[in-house]
Order: sequence, then structure tokens, then C-alpha cells
Amino acid sequence: DKKQDSPPPVSSSYSLLVMSSVLKRQNAIKVIKGEIHNVLTIMRTDVRYASPLRFDEEDEHLSGSGHPLLRSLRKLHEELSVYPFFDFELPTATYLTPFCCAVSGRDISASITGCALSSLHKFLLYGFIKGSKEGMVLIANSLLHCTFESETGAGSSSTTNNGGGGTIAAATAAR
Repeated sequence: DKKQDSPPPVSSSYSLLVMSSVLKRQNAIKVIKGEIHNVLTIMRTDVRYASPLRFDEEDEHLSGSGHPLLRSLRKLHEELSVYPFFDFELPTATYLTPFCCAVSGRDISASITGCALSSLHKFLLYGFIKGSKEGMVLIANSLLHCTFESETGAGSSSTTNNGGGGTIAAATAAR
């Protein structure tokens, strides 16, 4: 009787390591998706970004003529819905870019800029950007170009304040 060749047993520590890596990636994706929802919620409360067709035809409206930030966040959300099923790391630039654009965009309101800054701060605190030079460069560049549009009541007379100087120190300290 000849024994059949079977694959060597996989150690339980290796299985736990792989499982832990997958769970960490899935949790990171959930956090990023939550931050996408936070920014989109703020955007939908602002008449400049809200779609009048939100409840009827939002999908078609956003895919065509919506604000570029809305489209990029929505596209990122769709991409993240596929990532948990693959066995590779999510490129840092993929999920940072829309948030960095929200921070550095001149046509973005202060409340949305603040929400996007909060999201970037969370990504830094949770270690999602740890070891990613590209991610740190993206954040630093967006902070250098960060502006806050003053929101003054119902009138739309607004000014822009450069807020990049103080936030760079915070990003550097979080590293």
C-alpha cells in the first residue's frame, strides 16, 4: 500500500496570520468606506453639490454631470466593494486621492474640507499610510494647498483662508 502524496499541513500560526491580514484589510476598507459616507453626507447637505434628482435618478445624475468630487468618491466606494475578495494590498493613492482633492480643492466648502481633513487624520492614526512615502507626499501636497472657504450666512460672499501651514506639523507628527 502506497500512501498518497498530500500537501504538508499548514501550521495554525500561518493560517491565523493570513486570516488576520485579511481581517485587517477588510476592517480598513470598512473604515475608508465610512469616511466616504461621511464626506458624501456633508456634500449632500450643501445645495452646491446636492442633486435635485437624488431620490429618483441619483445614479445616472452622478455618473454624468455631478461634481467631480462626488463622482470620485462614488467610484472609490465601488472599487472598495471589490477589494476584500482579492489577495493584494490596496494602493494608498487609490483611497487617498479623493480626500486629498477635497482638502486642496478651491471650490470645496469649509465643512467638506474639514470632514476630508478629519478622514485623513483618521487614516494616519489607524496606520493605513504607515510606510507609504507616496501617501505622505499626497497628504503633504494637499495640506500645502488647503484652503477654507468662509461660509457667511445665506449670502455667497466668501473669502479663502490658506490653512496649510498649521496642518503640516500635525501630519508630520502623526508619522
